[in-house]
Amino acid sequence: MHRVSLALRNGLWNSLGTVVTSTVGLALSVVVVRTIQDEFTYGQLSYYLWLAGLVTTIGILGVPQALTRFTAALRGEDRLDAAASLGRWSLRQLVAINLIASLAILLWALLSSPPIRGYLLVTALLPAFNAWGRILASRFSGREHYRPNTIATIVAAVTQLLLVVLAYLLGWGVFGYFIALVSPNIVVALVLAGFARGSGGQLPALRLPRPEWALVRAFLVFTLPTTLGMFLDAVVWQRSEVFFLERFSSFEEVGFYSLAFTLASMIMGLGWALINGFLPAIAHDHGAGQIEAIHSKIGQAMVLSFAFAVPFAFGGLASVHEILLYIFGETWLPVAPSARILFIGLVPGVISGVFGLTTSAINRPWALLPLMGTITALNLVLDVLLIPGLGAVGAALANTIAQVSFAIVAWFIIRRLVSLTLPWGPLLTIVLIGVATTYAVPAILLPLLPGALGLIITVAVSGIAYLLAILIVSTRLPGLEALGERFPLLNRLLPKSHR
Repeated sequence: MHRVSLALRNGLWNSLGTVVTSTVGLALSVVVVRTIQDEFTYGQLSYYLWLAGLVTTIGILGVPQALTRFTAALRGEDRLDAAASLGRWSLRQLVAINLIASLAILLWALLSSPPIRGYLLVTALLPAFNAWGRILASRFSGREHYRPNTIATIVAAVTQLLLVVLAYLLGWGVFGYFIALVSPNIVVALVLAGFARGSGGQLPALRLPRPEWALVRAFLVFTLPTTLGMFLDAVVWQRSEVFFLERFSSFEEVGFYSLAFTLASMIMGLGWALINGFLPAIAHDHGAGQIEAIHSKIGQAMVLSFAFAVPFAFGGLASVHEILLYIFGETWLPVAPSARILFIGLVPGVISGVFGLTTSAINRPWALLPLMGTITALNLVLDVLLIPGLGAVGAALANTIAQVSFAIVAWFIIRRLVSLTLPWGPLLTIVLIGVATTYAVPAILLPLLPGALGLIITVAVSGIAYLLAILIVSTRLPGLEALGERFPLLNRLLPKSHR
């Protein structure tokens, strides 16, 4: 129970930073969208933001996930010095690779004309900083020490907010917004570097011996499939549809899809943050040979995934039209169909994160790779078939079909790997509660309570109803019972028979 509670606590710490990031990100999206108020210009900004995100995603090569897993497993084997030396070695190699990538982007920028040159010059600064920050974050995560990562994320979000405000007040235009929106890559690296230097025994980084070749070889063997998986992930989960929309449709459709994807990805990112604490926890148990503990944590992560994603999925389906109208403005109502489709993919998207971290934690990184390759091909084919005729709606359909297909097949693979039986009863209970509170309640109240105030009341009522229902049944849902240990005050809201 201690290890399960620790994984949940780490997930909550990780989620805190993501909550702040998502909240700030949503506020910034509102500011940027309402300031620009031009579908073409917003679409162009979204395209280069996607390009910058793609460069930084590809640049990490799957190394941070592998390092988190190896650090946790080496801790389980009581080999702390080996974990520290491997982290130091990984940092040097990945930053060097990304410096080469930065030079290549810089050359591309010098050969380009404005405004592309400006976007590329800023993008050239990001890969090395991003790699530096991601490796440092992985070293802390592997030690299940999430507070530095959370603080760095919050500082980056606040900095981003201040830069967007400055860009608005000083009239820096779209390019100023671009600089502000990509700034977290640099800020996170600088903050985590400060924590690493001051962490003493937590991350001994100076004068470490070179890691043993056998350990490096095992690490590289593990990193290869995670890197391939990262490339495939960039297609299915990192809005690759923007590429096809820019070529087969229009920048307006790029803007519509990007806003819908931003709303859905913020929620999905928060769900992944909630369960990421289970990667080092499961890896630790795998290193210690504790099979039953592994089964317990996977079941808990699944229940937490459902409990988190279900209300957002159903709530988004019921109220996305009103959210777009009263928050972003009538101009962006065409985003609603794409957003509804992407909200359907929230639940399979979050539980896919559980499956991915499980294969990494149990040292089976190749297990899902053939499936990911197949789903990637499916996603690309659907992009080509659906986007030319349907635009943003076709892009959302392609993305959601790919995610649902991956989650279904991945479950059968995971069941075979770990002989796991999922808690279907609790999962079904969560779905029924979600339908009754976060879909039915808005469907009834929104027509009766028009306007922005009605939307606020509806969201509050449905959210509170869902939370209370989950709390009442939490003692029978594996994975949620530990919430009472972390938040004793919540138990006081429950009837005595459910404490």
